[in-house]
Amino acid sequence: MRLGEVAAYVGGITFKPTDLVEVGAPDSVVCMRTKNVQERLETEDLIAVPRSFVKRPEQMLREGDILVSSANSWNLVGKCCFVPRLPYDAAIGGFISLLRPAPERVDPAYLYRWLAWDTTQQQVRQLARQTTNIANLPRERFLDLDVPLPTLTEQRRIAAILDEADVLRRKRRESLALLDDLLRATFLDMFGDPVTNPRGWRIVRLGATFGAPPRIGTTTPAHDGGELLVVRVGDIGGPHVDLGHCGSVTLTPEDRVRFAFQVSLGTSFSRGRSAANTSSARHP
Repeated sequence: MRLGEVAAYVGGITFKPTDLVEVGAPDSVVCMRTKNVQERLETEDLIAVPRSFVKRPEQMLREGDILVSSANSWNLVGKCCFVPRLPYDAAIGGFISLLRPAPERVDPAYLYRWLAWDTTQQQVRQLARQTTNIANLPRERFLDLDVPLPTLTEQRRIAAILDEADVLRRKRRESLALLDDLLRATFLDMFGDPVTNPRGWRIVRLGATFGAPPRIGTTTPAHDGGELLVVRVGDIGGPHVDLGHCGSVTLTPEDRVRFAFQVSLGTSFSRGRSAANTSSARHP
């Protein structure tokens, strides 16, 4: 069904910076902004406006609503988040909108997961109208998107599976952050702070540690069936070179020596070829 057939679309309120009041002030409401539309609803940095700015009751947030960034930079327009139960009254600002699912047709959690899906997000961005500094989401074209609708029971099952996967993904991200903290703490325990150097380690210039001076890599374009693996910018970024995605080049014997780099033990090459680089030569 069309998105407009399974959810109502509500625009936000408008106000000036001078209209803001303290959060929790009498007869005020919290006003969500694009800043609050993150992977989860961001509730740490809130603003408030007088309740009189809310002209329609549907502009007040309800549990199960979906906030959508409808006016933002092009790469952020369409970004969305699910609204949980809130302990205070809240409305939406003028640069975001909300989708209010019709519960008899679509499960709110399922609709959110569909809208947050990368494929849907790409479709939404393609709808945006770009101005000089901002992209706007056209309401009519947005609501004309097709939503795949299995039965409500199946929608709830799918949403539950994705919720569980999201919990696991978040825990994994937290674990990696803790490991990073442990690595930093271990380094400081073993070597001390590299800035203050409390252990009194000998200090040398970085160039003195190189076996050969850095240089720019080959500019020969990669092609299929080349004799050498070639490491490009997209193949690095972590502690290891992703050899499985490297391209290949054919070089003269002189350039083969010039652009070859050393490889640590345990590194293997697909098809048993040698490797050249496009960044710095003789780099371990």
